[in-house]
Amino acid sequence: MKQLALGKSLSLADCFRLELGLSCNCSAIGEFAEGVRALLIDKDYCPSWFYETVHDVDPQMLNKMFTSPWTTDLHPLKDLGK
Repeated sequence: MKQLALGKSLSLADCFRLELGLSCNCSAIGEFAEGVRALLIDKDYCPSWFYETVHDVDPQMLNKMFTSPWTTDLHPLKDLGK
């Protein structure tokens, strides 16, 4: 929901910058790897997520997901759309 709310007011270039940060952060916390393990590696289809439901997600974790790993001047897509 937060991604949709933020994205509708961003330019396409800014959406790509946001998506790259989200993707990197998602990989860093391990949930993506756990999904791959459960679906593709062990094929047990029983991922062990950090949070049982969406409502259990810590707001600080959500904010961390939306914090870019790069400063504006060091972002790999800083020149996109210019």
